[in-house]
Amino acid sequence: MAGVNKVLILGRLGKDLEVRYTSDGKAVASFSIATSTQSKDSAGNKTEYTEWHKISAFNNAAEAAGKYLKKGDRVFVEGSLRTKKWVDQHGVEKYSTEIVAGRLEFLGEKHSQNPQNPTPPESQGDGFPDDDMPF
Repeated sequence: MAGVNKVLILGRLGKDLEVRYTSDGKAVASFSIATSTQSKDSAGNKTEYTEWHKISAFNNAAEAAGKYLKKGDRVFVEGSLRTKKWVDQHGVEKYSTEIVAGRLEFLGEKHSQNPQNPTPPESQGDGFPDDDMPF
């Protein structure tokens, strides 16, 4: 039986993102999204916990994100988890897990209510990289 590797994240962009291009012209965007949860402790005090998620988008999804997303924007990401492994300069194995975005949906007033703004509400299609990862 095949496994399922699917992630859904709804949060805010932590900072402006930049799009870079591989040597063969493919777009790559890397950015972080913050998600927060609130709870109450036993004394009734509210606490908030923020989790940061590393996101990579490729091709059309990367270009759309670079064009339309800015720090603080709300974004919905649908993708899959990918873990990278490498050895640092001291010979220690390191791991990093990120979400590879397959679909991005830009949320908020400026993306949905401004008739002068031609921002597409979502970007999908070839958001996943080819077999050769550009990193």
